[in-house]
Amino acid sequence: MLCITSMSRDNFAPKVVAKLKERVAHRCSNPDCRVPTVGPGEGPLAVANIGKAAHIAAAAPGGPRYDASMTPELRRSISNGIWLCSNCATKIDVDVPAYPNTLLHDWKDRAERTADAEKGRPQPQAEDARAELVGALTGTLPKFTRTAIQNAHAAVQEVLHGLDPRLSVETTYGKKITKFTVRAREQVDFKMTIPAPLAKEWSAGLQGLLDHGRDARLPATGVQMTGSPLLEKLFDAVSSGSPQITVTGHKKEAVQKLRLIDPAANLTEQFDDICGSVSFGRKSMTFDGAACRGALIISFTMQMAEAGSKPTFNLAFDLKGWDGLDVQRLPYFEKMERIVQRLWAGWHIDIELEIDGLSILRGSARLPPASGTLASIAGVLEYISMLRNIAAHLSAPIAFVYDRPISQEEFAQATDVAQTIEGKRVFGRADMNSSPTTAVIADGGNIRALVLSGNPDFFLVWVDRGGEFDAFGQTLVLPERETQLRGVRPKLVQADLDLETIKDGDAVPIELEPTESFRCSLRYLRPGEAPLLGAEEQPEVSGC
Repeated sequence: MLCITSMSRDNFAPKVVAKLKERVAHRCSNPDCRVPTVGPGEGPLAVANIGKAAHIAAAAPGGPRYDASMTPELRRSISNGIWLCSNCATKIDVDVPAYPNTLLHDWKDRAERTADAEKGRPQPQAEDARAELVGALTGTLPKFTRTAIQNAHAAVQEVLHGLDPRLSVETTYGKKITKFTVRAREQVDFKMTIPAPLAKEWSAGLQGLLDHGRDARLPATGVQMTGSPLLEKLFDAVSSGSPQITVTGHKKEAVQKLRLIDPAANLTEQFDDICGSVSFGRKSMTFDGAACRGALIISFTMQMAEAGSKPTFNLAFDLKGWDGLDVQRLPYFEKMERIVQRLWAGWHIDIELEIDGLSILRGSARLPPASGTLASIAGVLEYISMLRNIAAHLSAPIAFVYDRPISQEEFAQATDVAQTIEGKRVFGRADMNSSPTTAVIADGGNIRALVLSGNPDFFLVWVDRGGEFDAFGQTLVLPERETQLRGVRPKLVQADLDLETIKDGDAVPIELEPTESFRCSLRYLRPGEAPLLGAEEQPEVSGC
């Protein structure tokens, strides 16, 4: 007797099939395939479909990857399905060990993410590859492709990785320099042959890496590699310029807590955390970090083998990031100025190094005011501070220029202008080396009245042309400058001059003798502002 038993299958419902193909944009979910699975058929209304809603775990016992623990509902749900072209659907069922459930679920997830990323965006055209190839060969792009740079890097990385899957490669290009970053995924044995002229430099660099964890930046011209096709290819390509190879050791991300302490008043001021990394060697460990967008650089080294050794602390400033910016809008300027002022005043630096939130080192340091680094940056910041006040008063931008030195004459001029703006250019009798003089035009007996009055509180105001001011190679026009003299006694410079011989229009030299209440002050007038008492004439004055 022949007995035929029908076996039920947990097939997908039509709506599940529709969702599976729509969620991957009707493309095969195999990342190495990705072919469109739907298109026009032979007739004007016909549609040809080469796709298939495949079960990840089989729909019936005995099928590929069947899972008896699954319920029928789960077996026919969308979570158990993957959209594939007919070829890939057959492939995964024929060679089951090569396509386990985990792999197919990964395919499905990647296909859906790709479809989501491509949604609403134009797809690559057939001529794009040709355009990018032409660009790579000629250095010109016949057609702009937004992803050209990304595609070029991805292609180079894929080719190099294919040479040696034990190594991963990352390419970068900037400032006309190409960098290849190679990392080992597993142990890779290779041999390196260094030309004799470079042997000493390589030996010192690698010794520094092993002993202190310092990155070794070494010349690569003539270096030969064997043992890895990828490394051999990279070094075979080195033929021009000044190529370098950088060998880095083990580094750990670290945070340096920094506090400023006034030992006299026992005041403490917390500064920003310094983010960086610690390099470990056999003999020492080194921290390198930066704050204020790289403007403040801090490093220190601790000797590992010497008991009780203190870290060697270094502080540096790099203002390249300010180049071209308006001095009134320099990032972190106030913070940088404050820390330098504190250090200049003799404050100590308390440091604490943390790795993964654990404190591994504490110490303190003090930079003497005579330090060349501290003196230099203090002068630069003081100059910038004066320019900020000047720029604000003039309502004119002044751009910071990183690589332009500041001369003593420029610093002195900025000091004079800034102090005048701030109202600090005020002098008393003790500041005078001689009495100021001026020429007064005789008019209707004014000379006689001036000299014979004996007024000890004579008040005089005059206005000079402001002139020009140079800052970082930029010329600014200063406003008119008002000078006020109070508490002076007018006297004839020529004591024996006969007042009766003076005619109207004569320029008579007058000495302005300072009295006990003498005061001389200078200020810049604002646009449209009149002098204190108004002055049509601008006499020449010396001595003040």
